[in-house]
Amino acid sequence: MKRIYQLIIIFLFFGIAANSFAQDDSESLKQLTIEDPSQYLPDYLSNIYIGIPLADFESVKDTLLLDMSRNISNMWFGAAE
Repeated sequence: MKRIYQLIIIFLFFGIAANSFAQDDSESLKQLTIEDPSQYLPDYLSNIYIGIPLADFESVKDTLLLDMSRNISNMWFGAAE
């Protein structure tokens, strides 16, 4: 009988802990629009957006000082400053 009470207490403890760390989806989800980079990038990157062509990116940032990474398919690139 003591074992059952211990299992119940452990189950309740983890249940309460998991519930207290659960996120409220209505407040944590935010829909971003690609056309407005101020929603997802800092102010100093205002001319850069998701899906920017490489030529446009190179006109905004000096790529010589950036660490550029490429995918095998050349469909995207990453840049670290």
